[in-house]
Amino acid sequence: MKSFIVLSVIVALAFGHPQNGAVTFDGIENRIAGGQIAAPNQIPFQVRLSLTKNNMGRLVTSLCGGSIIASKVVITAAHCLEGAIDGVVHFGSTKTRPDESTYIGMRVKKQNFIIHERWSRFLLINDIALIILPKPIQFNSAVQPINLPKTGEENLENRMAVISGYGRMGDGQGTSTVLRFVPRRIVSGDVCKRTFMGKFRSTHVCVDGSDRKSACPGDSGGPLFVEESNGSRTLVGLTSFGRQTCESGFPIVYTRVSSYLPWIEKSTGLYF
Repeated sequence: MKSFIVLSVIVALAFGHPQNGAVTFDGIENRIAGGQIAAPNQIPFQVRLSLTKNNMGRLVTSLCGGSIIASKVVITAAHCLEGAIDGVVHFGSTKTRPDESTYIGMRVKKQNFIIHERWSRFLLINDIALIILPKPIQFNSAVQPINLPKTGEENLENRMAVISGYGRMGDGQGTSTVLRFVPRRIVSGDVCKRTFMGKFRSTHVCVDGSDRKSACPGDSGGPLFVEESNGSRTLVGLTSFGRQTCESGFPIVYTRVSSYLPWIEKSTGLYF
């Protein structure tokens, strides 16, 4: 039986308690498979999520991505927030060990999380969630929101898009110290239907991975975005799931953001 994985990374903390009281990730490097290094301010809506989860009495940290869509709202994947106790939203930097004056790490708690009520890990549907930040973000050149698509903007096939994240650089490797990105082509849903045996739905977007450049574990919840003719960017997908290996040449499935605009607006009270 083929198995599919959501693309988050779990880092176990020994005995649930770091010896010095601080969580460290020494030796963990974070990159998107085959990606290029993002320049400062190039993807200012990207956030990095460090989420604490209780796994049968053992504290673990889950690493995911997300996108700023409003001054107090970050969008990510439901499977990233599932079971999370608290976490930190990192933004304003392209590094996991930031030294920029624009960097902010904002602590969030379970009450800040909104997970889609019909998210199903078994069916891999409705993989979308929001983080309502405890205070507004002050926007600057390094921190900006990304536009959401308009209702009815469903035809994405053959469009070039970009994926970004801090996930693993390849199979068997750790996660990245810098933000990476890679251009990808959005392909027909039939490609993902053949690969994922009934898991692909109309609420998904299928993205090509045939040249082994792809999202990897650690990139979950991060953006799939397109550039419009006026130079603006639009968030069209959230990294959701793929095959067990990220350099196998198989496509990756993304949550289709336009399918969830009513849910986003109802959950936030904002209209995009």
